Amino acid sequence: MTEYRAKAHGFNSEITAIVEVENGEILKISAEGEVPNTVGALGVDTWLEEANAEHSVEVDAISGASVSTGALRKATQMAYAEATSGDVDAISSASIHN
Repeated sequence: MTEYRAKAHGFNSEITAIVEVENGEILKISAEGEVPNTVGALGVDTWLEEANAEHSVEVDAISGASVSTGALRKATQMAYAEATSGDVDAISSASIHN
């Protein structure tokens, strides 16, 4: 298992996504840096639950905490792209295929 990290700025702070990957498969996604006891932190927790249940970085942002969860989504996509040697557009987080 290898751990990959990427950062993006959420509503209250910079959020670090930690994506644990083995053989191209997501084992676990976690996050650091969101300010505790905020709507953003609650959204991040909800997003992580869904992403870990699906073993995917393609979970939509959570309404009401869209800035923080959108930042987490972007950071997890960047970390996973690094894990799989893929390219990701830094603005949209969309995969780039040549």
